[in-house]
Amino acid sequence: MKYLVIGTGGVGGSIAAFLALSGCDVSCIARGEALESIKNRGLIFHSSLKGEHAVPLKAFSAEEYNDKADVIFVTVKGYSIDSIAPVISRASSPETVVIPLLNVYGTGPRIAALSPDAN
Repeated sequence: MKYLVIGTGGVGGSIAAFLALSGCDVSCIARGEALESIKNRGLIFHSSLKGEHAVPLKAFSAEEYNDKADVIFVTVKGYSIDSIAPVISRASSPETVVIPLLNVYGTGPRIAALSPDAN
C-alpha cells in the first residue's frame, strides 16, 4: 500500500514516521524549510516509543506530487484545506481512502466536496 501524508507537522510527521519505521511505503507533502529539511536529512523524529530517528521519506511539494496513494492522511491546518484539494484529487483513485485528522468540524464533507473522486 502507498501512504501519503499531507502536512508533516507534529501529527502528520508522527504518522509518517511511524508508518515508515514499520516498513510502509510513505510519501509526504511539506513546504518551505520543512520540505528542504526532509529532502536533505530525512524527517527528524523524537519518540519515547521508538527513540530518535532521521527517517528517510519521499518528500514533495503539493505541486510536485503526481503519484496515486491508497491512503491519504490530511493533517494540515483547517485554513489550508482549499489549497491542498488539487493534490488530493491527483493522488486519489476511486479506491483511495482519505483520512482527515484536523480539529475542525465538517472537515470530511468539505474535503469530499473539493475532491469528489476520493473516499
